Amino acid sequence: MQLTRNRRLTAAIVALALPLTLAAGTNAYLEHQAEHRIAAAAAARLHPAENVTATIDDPFAGLAALRGKLGSVTIHADDVRRQGLTLALQAHLNHVTTKGHTAGGTADVTIPYKELGQRLSPANSPTLAPGTDNQELTLTTTAGNLGIPVTIHTRLTTTSRQLTLTPTVITLLGRDIPAQDLARLPAASTLDAKIQPRTVTLKQLPHNVTLTSAGAVREGLVLHLDLAPTTRT
Repeated sequence: MQLTRNRRLTAAIVALALPLTLAAGTNAYLEHQAEHRIAAAAAARLHPAENVTATIDDPFAGLAALRGKLGSVTIHADDVRRQGLTLALQAHLNHVTTKGHTAGGTADVTIPYKELGQRLSPANSPTLAPGTDNQELTLTTTAGNLGIPVTIHTRLTTTSRQLTLTPTVITLLGRDIPAQDLARLPAASTLDAKIQPRTVTLKQLPHNVTLTSAGAVREGLVLHLDLAPTTRT
């Protein structure tokens, strides 16, 4: 009698587990296929770019794809080339469908400091080396005939299409000097061109993408973007 009960229990467990196993396997397969298609579409849109990947964040998204819904998707891409710069992209899209609709999302674009320095350095002058003090964007350069090290601390402001770097404090020989007081220093003439506010216009930003803010991290300058709802991936 005990053996019969055990067999019935085993049969019941198998009967329950088999559909769940098949469903999980089907979900994983459909999810992988969907991620592959999204990554291919993103790579075509971002070209030229490298290592473009897509990850569907919602559980059982593969089965949901049968109803035309994929949920939230994260897209990552390296070496995206725009306006002479090589960038890294991380985007999060909401309520993605198999027809290419999204409910919008957000994205972070990281500009490595080396790339940024090549864009910011004035012609025929010592290089401006961007970096961070873990709080704000800094620009390191030299001043005077002796090449005195100088660190320029900046404030970042944005509009929907522009980024502005405004010097706030100059660190020179261990002293922090407000940028507006720099004119009284002997080396001021060699720094004048380097401490002017600099505005960069993001000419290739798509019409449905808005720049919302910017910040300095260890990897580079990060631009935070808002993505409007779309009807195509």
